[in-house]
Amino acid sequence: MPEWLETITQFPIYRYGLIFFALVLIVPAIVSGNMAQHLVTKIFKQPSSTPEHLKSLLGNLIIFIACTAVIIYAIYVYIIN
Repeated sequence: MPEWLETITQFPIYRYGLIFFALVLIVPAIVSGNMAQHLVTKIFKQPSSTPEHLKSLLGNLIIFIACTAVIIYAIYVYIIN
């Protein structure tokens, strides 16, 4: 990691800003996870609707994974520092 980036990550505002951002991202992560679960259930119950719901499912999974990754990274930074 470059030295300037390590210096930025040592500032308290970075750490607490990241935690606040992670707390805000909890809501979209929950909503996207629930919607992805709903779409998977709908696809299993009605296999004919798979093409219709596949795009929405992939979008919700991407949002869920991105939000979860930021939350996990914020927890990791909080524990390490």
